[in-house]
Amino acid sequence: MSIQRNIVLDNEFITITYGGFEVTLCDLGASIFGITLDGRYMTQTPVDEEAFLKKGYAGKTVGRVANRIKGNVISIDGEEHVLANNLGENVLHGGAEGLSTKTFDTKIIEKDDQTEVVFSYLSKDGESGFPGNLDLKVRYFINKDRNDLRIEYEAKTDKTTYCCLTNHAYYSVGEPSLKDTSLIVNASSFLLCGKEDGMPMERIPVIPCLDFRNKKRVMDDIDDPLIKDTKANGYDHHLYADSDDVNKIKASLIGKEYSMDVYSDFSGVQIYSCNFFNAVPQRQLESGMHLSLAIEPQDDLLNRALLRPGQEYKRFIKLSFSKIVN
Repeated sequence: MSIQRNIVLDNEFITITYGGFEVTLCDLGASIFGITLDGRYMTQTPVDEEAFLKKGYAGKTVGRVANRIKGNVISIDGEEHVLANNLGENVLHGGAEGLSTKTFDTKIIEKDDQTEVVFSYLSKDGESGFPGNLDLKVRYFINKDRNDLRIEYEAKTDKTTYCCLTNHAYYSVGEPSLKDTSLIVNASSFLLCGKEDGMPMERIPVIPCLDFRNKKRVMDDIDDPLIKDTKANGYDHHLYADSDDVNKIKASLIGKEYSMDVYSDFSGVQIYSCNFFNAVPQRQLESGMHLSLAIEPQDDLLNRALLRPGQEYKRFIKLSFSKIVN
């Protein structure tokens, strides 16, 4: 086991290595910069750390509320709060001052069989318009004998607020693009969103191009008119998991040589297929779009739960990587 710490533009990158499994985290957005197995990148990772710090949601913790909020006014217990909109009149991934833009405090806990990295941040009352001082911890666990990365989210508040977190990493499982990558998601329903604004509308049964209950290549139906005829330019959909058993796989991404299984206590996953051209050079990836897939475990966007004083928000995501044995 080894731990390396490196400062780039005042932000810290922490690399933990156990044998052939390596994870690099960053304090900006309590984020995943890169994951490798046997020297192959399991994530879409920029060649340049500075590009990672300057651009987008990739790998970062997003919130306070992941995904979209229609409009920029929310009502909590009869009181309205104006949010910092960043998607036209709407709000995406926590707004203009979301958690992906914040530098977290860092603590590393070393044990014989695992390393824990704890990122902490106090999102102050009114930040991005959300009420309450929200005390956050994002914990990453890397184990000695397993090619797993476990993420645990914890939050407490002093005022009733919303808290819906996730990680926005893009996964490549060692492939140069999504061309030869398959997906399984055990979901028989999905969230229908507005064609023009992408805002959540209603939960309906999956249509064939969104049915991943049996292993299917990601690109097979991406040009289906029901997928292509949207501003998303590909997959950007929330799929509801059929089972709430945390020991069952929520989603699997399968390449030619490596695969990733996703476990979580979130009720579903958002899939996003890297739908726009990315001019930033990426490690081991081709140029263009549809290079990798974001799999973001999330709870139901139509029924987000309030977090109240005295309660604790707790969620987990586990990513399990393996080499495919033929």
